[in-house]
Amino acid sequence: MRVLITTLPAVGHFHPLVPIARALVLAGHEVLVAASASFQSYISAAGLVGISAGPDWLASEPLVRRTFPEIGASVDAAAQRYVMSHIFCGVHARAMMKDILDMAENWLPDIIMREVWEFGGLLAARVLKIPCVLHGIGQWRNNEDIYDIGGGELEDLCDAVHLRRQNLSLGDRDLYIDPCPPSLQLPTRRPYPTLSHGIRPIAPDEVSPGATVPVWRWGASERPVVYVSLGTVMNHRAGILETIVAGLHSVVADVAVSVGPGRSPDELGTQPPHVHVDSYVPFSHLAEKAALVICHGGWSTVIGALAKGVPVVCVPMAADNFSNARSCEATGVGLTVRPEELTSQAIRSAAEEVLGEENFRRAARRIRAEIAGMPMPWQAAAAVGALKGL
Repeated sequence: MRVLITTLPAVGHFHPLVPIARALVLAGHEVLVAASASFQSYISAAGLVGISAGPDWLASEPLVRRTFPEIGASVDAAAQRYVMSHIFCGVHARAMMKDILDMAENWLPDIIMREVWEFGGLLAARVLKIPCVLHGIGQWRNNEDIYDIGGGELEDLCDAVHLRRQNLSLGDRDLYIDPCPPSLQLPTRRPYPTLSHGIRPIAPDEVSPGATVPVWRWGASERPVVYVSLGTVMNHRAGILETIVAGLHSVVADVAVSVGPGRSPDELGTQPPHVHVDSYVPFSHLAEKAALVICHGGWSTVIGALAKGVPVVCVPMAADNFSNARSCEATGVGLTVRPEELTSQAIRSAAEEVLGEENFRRAARRIRAEIAGMPMPWQAAAAVGALKGL
């Protein structure tokens, strides 16, 4: 069976797809991953075969502005909606659909699998009349949110290729692969898909292992470890990481800060002895000692912490950050510091509250057990194969 996987060119969108992609390959299927030309190195690093499709861009905040300068420097809600509607559901979807249809003249997939923010794969699948599997990233409500924002652009694309607009409302009709533990789902207007299969979420540094271990060591320190990361997209927001780190200067803990791609640890200046700043710190290296993760509320970072039973403090900034933060509060696994409330004192207070209360750890361990009981990637891959009787 030939499977074409489509993704926006962003690590946080691609990594959740890697486990099922590898499982499909191990099951003997032919798998290609379609993404921008500049993203191909990430695909090959994951041990998968990529093919260039769609506009050539990378979905990190500084780089997306380089490709689409009309966005300007703003990071407000209007700019974010523009990216999701005009770029995700417009420019990107149109170019991805065209390139897939061109490719299908020589390599016709049996199934297309897309991540929830990528629509070129859906439209191409409907034109080709083949199944389209929707792979979730986080909560089911993300599917609802992106339709609310970009539905008009997508309807225009349907009209352009003579597809009934009903094809959009049935974007999940074939199979939904769900990586979200039921406890973390928030209520939605859109009905949950009738045909779905769970998949155990796997943390990014378990998807792409091999990162170097940081040079610092804590030896026999008995202090808890606080891990700080703003992921691979939001880490460039001015002053956010600096304020978080400043709030941890007086917290009784060892602090590991991962500044993420495109930033240097030197940007944060001299830090107290208990604060260690590196370009990238794999959370899996610290998980056994970690007592708290402070992050932007991105799905991969949040689920990576909860899979290890570690509570979180979220500083949400965009996209699904806010709904993930609400889920964390609703399930008792963490607290939220909203951007307009962000001060070093607010971070200190939230960190000390979570570190000092056993209820947060107990709730995080409940979610860890829920995640551990979810189906493995090979089981989800078998559900995809069943669509073609394989």
